[in-house]
Amino acid sequence: MLADVIDFLANDPQAGRQLGDDRGFAPNLEVREANAADLAAGPARTAHEFESAMSGRVGPSPAPPPVAHTKLRELLAAAAATVASEKYSPEDAAAEFSRAAATALAS
Repeated sequence: MLADVIDFLANDPQAGRQLGDDRGFAPNLEVREANAADLAAGPARTAHEFESAMSGRVGPSPAPPPVAHTKLRELLAAAAATVASEKYSPEDAAAEFSRAAATALAS
């Protein structure tokens, strides 16, 4: 049920027109174009025209980070700290990081 509401708000052009562009342009291109018809001359119209002109120059969105991204950042920082404090050699810290990262990615 909640997914249906979110889908409606994000993807229905009539809902998009009601919501407007006060918080930025809709990510759905069909909704964005429906909203563009209502834009008066001014900053919002200029921004929409600029974004439309640049759309051919922008590639696809990058892939999201892996699920364990936060944990991997923590592990990398911990490995760097152990090397900085000379508790582990860089090789030993890298081996420990690799082991712990593999475990984090597997879970």
